Amino acid sequence: MKPTAVLAFTALSLACSCSKKPAGPLDHVIAITAGKGHACALVDGGRVACWGDNGAGQTGSSPSVFAGRATTERPAWVAGLPPVTRVSAGDSHTCAVDREGAVWCWGSNHFGEIGKPDLSYSAANPTPTRVPGTGRGGVVAREVVAGAEGTCVVAEGRKLACWGSFNELGATSGVMALTGNRGPGMAPDPQILPIQGVNALARSRSHTCAATSHNTTHGLSCWGVARDGQLGRPAPPSCAGGVCRKPEPVEIPSVSPADVEELAAHQVFTCARTKGRDLYCWEHAANALPEAADPKLTAPSIPKGIDRGAAVGVATFGPAVCALDGAGAVRCFGHDPRRPSPEAVVVAEVPGATKIALGAGFGCALAAGQVKCWGAGDLGQLGGGVLVPGGVTSPVAVAAP
Repeated sequence: MKPTAVLAFTALSLACSCSKKPAGPLDHVIAITAGKGHACALVDGGRVACWGDNGAGQTGSSPSVFAGRATTERPAWVAGLPPVTRVSAGDSHTCAVDREGAVWCWGSNHFGEIGKPDLSYSAANPTPTRVPGTGRGGVVAREVVAGAEGTCVVAEGRKLACWGSFNELGATSGVMALTGNRGPGMAPDPQILPIQGVNALARSRSHTCAATSHNTTHGLSCWGVARDGQLGRPAPPSCAGGVCRKPEPVEIPSVSPADVEELAAHQVFTCARTKGRDLYCWEHAANALPEAADPKLTAPSIPKGIDRGAAVGVATFGPAVCALDGAGAVRCFGHDPRRPSPEAVVVAEVPGATKIALGAGFGCALAAGQVKCWGAGDLGQLGGGVLVPGGVTSPVAVAAP
């Protein structure tokens, strides 16, 4: 089957802005992640390679500068990083968990998202820095989720700890309130949240969701900005100014929260993928889930174009959601002003793919230890060693550093 549509992945003629010789493919990759304009791969043995937009040092390397933009067009190994077990890319920063449970972050620190107390709007931070209070004797991280303006970890004992912007967390107790033009509700050091037994976690610019199990109780809760329906409910009375102060539970039809295996959240969408490979999503744009009569969908629903039992992976960015099926087809839906798509359509095919990651206008898939990306390439998002201002529609292999 050939791709039938491209949402945000506009493709023009392929154009190269530099003359670097092509390299062989990046190999032995075990995990991938994508931010707004960059992506990273975790390689067997614990090394991390990143590529793409490097304006804030989020690829962990010294950038090339093209047309005033800092980029890393060919993947580069992140220097100064111990062997790690997890990696997650936020909008403009990246974090990883080492074998001792300490978290290392680099990139933007506008809101304390990399765990440094010296907040700044302009400084790039390409060198990984250990987040204070993480690792032995502190918050021992097992998973990490980097968001737009903050970072959360699932810590030992399945506890939840976060730092950076707390605006989407609805947390006030124990949070260091910083003043100035960044506003209150930010903390550069980890804050333990009152959410227990976390099994899956997703964080966006506006909200956070967690699937939990504690003793015999299972739950799926979302909190943060509720005005767009991302919490699965209309804004409750407890949401002063649209920001919730208490978690709001979400009920998935015919599914126990204990069956939720993966969560994805960004902008107006939240999605949950179950162990049975069903995908449920909820959001505020009726055009994306046309069966919803209410423009602010108040109950999770299986998106049109996504078959039951077919989703092996899910990723979101901005107004787009993409699901990976067992045959390697990537189906996406969402609202792009240029190409509105109310139903999921195939945008890429990567046979054997087991994981996908989505950025702003580009996507990547992991198959047989290698990464293939498609879509926008003006900032090096394709990882081929060249800038591709027009982007590509067919997945291309990410080059080795």
